[in-house]
Amino acid sequence: MVEKIDKRIKDYLLNIRYNKWSRVHAEVNRTWMMTSNIAESVNSRTRHAKVLTVLQLLEFMRQLVQKWNNNNRSKAAFSGFHLGKKYENILRRNKTASEKLKFTGMFLSV
Repeated sequence: MVEKIDKRIKDYLLNIRYNKWSRVHAEVNRTWMMTSNIAESVNSRTRHAKVLTVLQLLEFMRQLVQKWNNNNRSKAAFSGFHLGKKYENILRRNKTASEKLKFTGMFLSV
């Protein structure tokens, strides 16, 4: 099929070995990074929560997102990787703005 686009593609893919381009033959789990989105992640974690009441479900979701954010923040804090001055400033401003958000009924407000 790919040879219809360009014959060189087939030869290239065969020469670099399957584990470099095929998820089926990958030596690491690439599925999470390449195909998942937030909805799939949430659905996989909440499928058993369908029996909860609305308030219990909301609390479950709050704890889940809080845990994810905490884990990601911890990993990022100790990664030793810097995005550069421009993006570090954007992240700092967003963090400061998010700390001022308050829940008022059904909407977030500043």
